[in-house]
Amino acid sequence: MKEKKSVFYANKIKEVDFCETKVFVLTGNSYAIPYEIEQSKGEHSLENCKGHCPANQKSIAKEIKEKFEKFPNCCEYHKKLNDLKEFNKNDFGNIPNSIANKIMFTYSHILNNIENDNWETDIQDYIHYVVKSFGSVPTGFGEPFYLGNYYRHLISRIEPLKDGKPDTISKIDLKKRVNKLLKSFNAVFKTKNKETNLETLLSIYNEWYKIFPFNISYFQHLKEKYKTTLPLHTGRTRYNKYTKETENEKHTKETLTKILIEITKDILKTINGATLYEKGLLTDINNKKIELLINQRKTNLKKFETKNINDNTKYIKALNYWFKGEKNFLKEITPLLKNKPQQKDKNTYSLKAVAIAYFCLGITINEDNYKEILDEHTKFKSNKILQKTIVRTSQLTTLTEDKTADKKHLNTLIDAERLLSGKKNEKATKSIKQFISTFESKFNDFYN
Repeated sequence: MKEKKSVFYANKIKEVDFCETKVFVLTGNSYAIPYEIEQSKGEHSLENCKGHCPANQKSIAKEIKEKFEKFPNCCEYHKKLNDLKEFNKNDFGNIPNSIANKIMFTYSHILNNIENDNWETDIQDYIHYVVKSFGSVPTGFGEPFYLGNYYRHLISRIEPLKDGKPDTISKIDLKKRVNKLLKSFNAVFKTKNKETNLETLLSIYNEWYKIFPFNISYFQHLKEKYKTTLPLHTGRTRYNKYTKETENEKHTKETLTKILIEITKDILKTINGATLYEKGLLTDINNKKIELLINQRKTNLKKFETKNINDNTKYIKALNYWFKGEKNFLKEITPLLKNKPQQKDKNTYSLKAVAIAYFCLGITINEDNYKEILDEHTKFKSNKILQKTIVRTSQLTTLTEDKTADKKHLNTLIDAERLLSGKKNEKATKSIKQFISTFESKFNDFYN
């Protein structure tokens, strides 16, 4: 029997807050009837077993048959299937024999692969293939028929393997592997119906976005990038040779929270007073001191606004550590800079950054105006800027496939954005943010 198409039941469409805008989330669940699977290849199989497997298969099938005779009137949850127009008990075919096969097929697969190098991935992929074949039922209708008992049978059958005699690995390693499988099977009962849904992921990300101080001058250039990020998948994919599908690894509440903590720390390590000073961008120190003081207070007050206090406290703790360090840094460096001429904007921008900024402003740099433009923004006086004129947007968003050159170009785009921040031109600022977002996305996709 091949996999059957599932029927999706939409429960509701909900409007949720997400990064200063509204998004609509469709919630629902599906119904799909179970189907048969293929036994994987290996030395041990149900057919060639000289031990108890054939007898165990018949015993399990008999047990399932007795339970199936009462299905779906076996419990209050499954009784609801009688009201589902797609439900037809006859669609389940010879389900007792089919499920008994699935249990014994899985047992054989574990026996055949437990000593292999890629044992864990291979076994879990096969189990995923088997579990998927149990079909699905809508939320509130119980679990797919006999799915929980599938895991219970596996636990009872592989428990004795801990004391087996392996051929290619040590007894200690075998015991560790079996215990790890048993732990994963038992975890199923603890995490059942706790899969992180889309609304939860959006809420976790939105809470982080509201906490992180993207509005201060240090981080404004990053705001657009993180405002448009959808935190659904980890970015990792894996081909399952049994389902014959490439599967995108979905985020859970735990993995998303963990990656947001890492992102927070990475941003704070990369952008700070020391790096700004090295780039000649540490200006308006008094305003920065005020900005840091105010925003640290705002960040602390967000403890009282957030839903996930425990998780969000981790972000706030990292930010507070950064705020404290920045304030101390500015306090100590200010006296040292008093006797040193403050760097001005015109000493901070390269010719290319100026050319990009004026392209976004829609102003053509030519023989008549280039000297005035250079005098305002850079220390250079040469007319070489006329050779760096930008005429196409593709010049700003195309990779050279040389990582060093592309990283330098990304930094130049960011410099151009800083130049434009002082021009108060909303259209130009929006354009440069889009160029940065597009190029940065290409950069990350190509080099990561």
